[in-house]
Amino acid sequence: DIVAESSRPLLQTVIHRLKNGEQIPQYEAPRITKSGKIIKVSVTPTVLYSSYHKQELIAFTERDISTQHQEVKDESIHFIQDLIAMLEHDSEAVIVFEPLGQIVALNQTAETLYGWTRQELTDSVSIFELTTQQDHSELQTLMNELQNNQFCPVSRQFSRITKHNSSIQVMASFSLLGNTSNECHFIISREQHISA
Repeated sequence: DIVAESSRPLLQTVIHRLKNGEQIPQYEAPRITKSGKIIKVSVTPTVLYSSYHKQELIAFTERDISTQHQEVKDESIHFIQDLIAMLEHDSEAVIVFEPLGQIVALNQTAETLYGWTRQELTDSVSIFELTTQQDHSELQTLMNELQNNQFCPVSRQFSRITKHNSSIQVMASFSLLGNTSNECHFIISREQHISA
């Protein structure tokens, strides 16, 4: 099945509305390729009628737009990195990461505080790898709430792990970043070391 589980309710709603004679504008949805990769497509639904003006078929024309989204995401990351460069020597560590935890930008203060280089953190380290195991579920809950716009920016105390496996306490203030189309969301965390 090419329809991602998360988009099945949307598909059912679209079909129901089309059957009721409504016009549905173009929309975006995830699809699953033969290899199992999830891509984003632009979907244009069309009702095909018989010569007796009876609904016969519903056709969906889909166009892969995942490359466009990757380009937008790459542009967003580049812009965020430029912004973080202005906070390079800020007193707080600044880390920007994707909703799944992949770190995309940080300032020099974060490098110094956690002992990782910028290259190491943006190449392979997740925000969860900087967070102690006991704080993982709280961090995930906070990230989910931010993405669901359930609250404004918030501060929480977290235990972070340095490259040398030391645990330090930080006060972290989280905010959601995104473009004007509400795409490519990122989470920014401004972190102040508070342990002795």
